[in-house]
Amino acid sequence: MKYLIPSLILLLFISACGTKLSEPVEKLFDETMVIHDEVMPEMSTINKAKKAHRKIIKNNDLTPELKTAHLQMIKELEDADDAMMDWMAEFSKPDADQSEKEALSYLENEKIKISKVRDKMWDAINKSKSMINE
Repeated sequence: MKYLIPSLILLLFISACGTKLSEPVEKLFDETMVIHDEVMPEMSTINKAKKAHRKIIKNNDLTPELKTAHLQMIKELEDADDAMMDWMAEFSKPDADQSEKEALSYLENEKIKISKVRDKMWDAINKSKSMINE
């Protein structure tokens, strides 16, 4: 009972704060997050791949060209990782105070950005796997 009153007050406060986003905005937000959620787990794949390349460099007598190729692959993996981290740091869900037009425009741009991040991540991961398996 002692938590009932504060819980009800919190529930009323939350429901009174701003209006909900429109259905088209929510839909586009969800579509954007699906792309993010698809590749976010691959951050660990990227980290494992970087470690694998470092191990190859450390434990093998590589030609200068091959060493450079592995170092470049590590850089490409880091760039993909950074792209995701930057996108996440800059992204925010539109406010209910924004117009639907502004929110949709923002989310359309963010969907394009996260799609590019996704492509960059998959490209780096696939190249890395090929290089490691050679």
